[in-house]
Amino acid sequence: SEYLDEDLEAIVRAQPDAIRLPKVEYAKEVERIDQRVTQIEQAAGLPVGGIKLWCNIESYLGVMNAQEIAKASPRVAAMAIGAEDLTATTTEFLAAAWTSAASGGTVPVDLSAAAFAHLAEARALALSPRLVVCDEPVSALDVSVQAQMLNLLADLQGAQGLTYVLISHDLGVVRHSADRVCVMFLGRVCEVGPTQALFSAPRHPYTKFLLDSVPRPDPTRRGESGPPLAGEIPSPVHPPSGCRFRTRCPYAQDICAQTVPPLTGAGDHQAACHFPLGRA
Repeated sequence: SEYLDEDLEAIVRAQPDAIRLPKVEYAKEVERIDQRVTQIEQAAGLPVGGIKLWCNIESYLGVMNAQEIAKASPRVAAMAIGAEDLTATTTEFLAAAWTSAASGGTVPVDLSAAAFAHLAEARALALSPRLVVCDEPVSALDVSVQAQMLNLLADLQGAQGLTYVLISHDLGVVRHSADRVCVMFLGRVCEVGPTQALFSAPRHPYTKFLLDSVPRPDPTRRGESGPPLAGEIPSPVHPPSGCRFRTRCPYAQDICAQTVPPLTGAGDHQAACHFPLGRA
């Protein structure tokens, strides 16, 4: 249900799963609505805490402090959680993400990139998720801080039984953190498989060229990467027919333009290629 102040009581009495709030600037606005909904539930004899509040605070990150951001995250403001309990819970989330409780009063624009990354993780944890999507979680961080963040993610995964979907262009990060890897090109899956198998024996030409493009900090291995890919990257608006990598693939044949290759292969290591590498 969409929140409107004049009909809040009618909305609450209808017992929706959640009430969607307009954009709010301060957490106290959410807390005020929290209290009003609780009053209506109690007066109507309804279960207290059954209705969640959904709010959008993304436009106001510059004026809300770090603790308010975590506290006012979507779906965290459940009616059964009082302000004191919520503050304690928020401090626990911040501590779990290596952000000190003292930073709860810090304005986001004053945070470092590393502290902001930790805070983002704290906000995700506040929802008690089973699945967390990590979209380039360390791309803006220094190498030394990247290692800390990746270790933190691993620790939280073990402690809370989390599953991560890690999206990254950094193959070193992927190899270090992922159990299984899915390689995509222009929106289609090229190859999927266990990390070690995919990195040691890629089956799709794009995966091989992608791995070969990684710089090697060893002058004795110069030239091992082979020649660069020829041609230009196809348009994602008007992608090639069939296999989308075919216009740059040195192994492409007529069938590659005619038919989209399905994922094939023995076991859990599969490639979408008519002529996969390593095939006998």
